[in-house]
This record gives sequence, C-alpha cells and structure tokens, in this order.
Amino acid sequence: MLRVSGSLAKLLHPAGEERDQARDVYRDIYHLRSNIVHANNFNDTPQQIQQKGRLAVNAALDAIKVLLVDRPELLPLKSSERSLRILLDDGPPSGLDDGALPR
Repeated sequence: MLRVSGSLAKLLHPAGEERDQARDVYRDIYHLRSNIVHANNFNDTPQQIQQKGRLAVNAALDAIKVLLVDRPELLPLKSSERSLRILLDDGPPSGLDDGALPR
C-alpha cells in the first residue's frame, strides 16, 4: 500500500504537507480497492465509493501524463522497480505542480 500511495503522491505532488495529504487520500482509495477486491467488509457509502473512484481515475491519468512527459525513463521498468525508483530518487519535478490536492 505504501509503495503505491507513496509513489503516486511523490510523482504528482510537491514535498511537504500537500504530498502527505495526497498520500493519505491515495492510501484510503487503495484500502477501499483492496476491501472490494478481496470481498472484505467496508463502511463507505455508494457516494464515497464514487468519489474515490473519480479520484483514482484522475490520479491514474495524471500519473500517465507525468510518466509520458516528464519521466519517460521510468516507463520500461517493471511496476515494482518504477515505484521504488520514484520513492527513492530525486527525479525531476512533474509538470503537474499546480498546488492541487487529489481531485
């Protein structure tokens, strides 16, 4: 969960409180996804599920855009290597630095 939420937050958001908040949002989305996929119980309402779904789609589209435009060297890597590289490297900042939290 940390690998996914942390690498997304680092890829899409500047360091600091905004990135920390984004990581928490992505972690919550990933947790809901896991609960649904593994048929676990969860307390989210249908509206919350829809909202988190929209956030997930927007984050995925933003990540694809950043990878294609700003970080194409990461594309040939396996997903596990890519996320570790994002988490551990000080790669170039993304072109999405608009100061917005996950939508």
